[in-house]
Amino acid sequence: MKKRIFNNWVLKLSSVAIAVVLWVVVYNINDPVHTSTIRNVPVTFINTEAITDKEQVYEVLGGTDVVRSISMTATRSILDGLESGDINVEADFSKMKLDGTVEIKIYSDRHNDAITFKPSSSEVKLLVEDKVERYFSLEVQVNGAPKEGYMVGATKLDWNRITVSGAESKVGVISKAKAVVDITDTSGDIFSYANIVLYDSEGEEVSKDKISMNMRTVGTTVEILKTKTVPITYASEGVASEGYVTTGEVTSDVNEITIAGKESVISCITEIAVEGEALYFTEAEGNVALTVDLDDYLPAGIIRADKKENGRVEVMVHVAPIIEKEFRIPMGQIQIKNVPEGYSVVHVLGSTEIP
Repeated sequence: MKKRIFNNWVLKLSSVAIAVVLWVVVYNINDPVHTSTIRNVPVTFINTEAITDKEQVYEVLGGTDVVRSISMTATRSILDGLESGDINVEADFSKMKLDGTVEIKIYSDRHNDAITFKPSSSEVKLLVEDKVERYFSLEVQVNGAPKEGYMVGATKLDWNRITVSGAESKVGVISKAKAVVDITDTSGDIFSYANIVLYDSEGEEVSKDKISMNMRTVGTTVEILKTKTVPITYASEGVASEGYVTTGEVTSDVNEITIAGKESVISCITEIAVEGEALYFTEAEGNVALTVDLDDYLPAGIIRADKKENGRVEVMVHVAPIIEKEFRIPMGQIQIKNVPEGYSVVHVLGSTEIP
């Protein structure tokens, strides 16, 4: 029996080897090795608290949070059996290197050892900075212009301060925060939730990317007022020195004013009268120059439309010396008119002239 087993052993061993080779060939024919490529795979970040717990923030550089392509090599049956959720692409922030890079780990939940992965990139590049928090007073920025004959009045914000946090390099350049409202072609008050825009010291808009804000819109009210141009009248009060008298003339370079207010209020106003204490003088011996603040004479609910000026105007009250002159009038030039019925006029003067 033993002899039979070992008879022609070379032939028998060759047969086994050939059988193995044939099996491998047949297997590969039926289940060949293939390569498949997946593209634009986002990297999942884990253990990010390794950075954030240190009051730091990070920014991904160069789009390295996406692997552009990953080649997977395995048998056809394995590749065909994979689902998109089986492939994991991770960057563990707790293993960040001193140069700010984190190695990417790629693995499959199934058949991981039978798959060879070849990614187009192998690491995530980070910029890590200290996190800062700053507060800014909110301002209203009005864009556009209302209808002709109207102007912007008061503005109001539901909140007047905003909190901004992020990387020091980004937050540090912010100079102002404004609620931006478009009032183009309006004739009535506006309420809107205005977008908050951040600006640097040069007035350029700062990107809000990677910046945290406690609010990105804010309730904003913009008052729209009707405008109207009306004359200014001046009336002085006072006493001139002995030998002088006021002429009743009051002059100024400013004789009209454009005012603004609610249409129901401004429609009733036909002039602005400047009088009283501001134009009071005493013991004047010549023209009196006075300064008047027009704002003091505007009715309630009315403002000056030109806010650039301060509202002060110069006024001149004219005072002249009294001049006495004697005239002699011939009686023939005196006429008596409108004598009441039943009355007569008797000449009682002792001469023919009235001195």
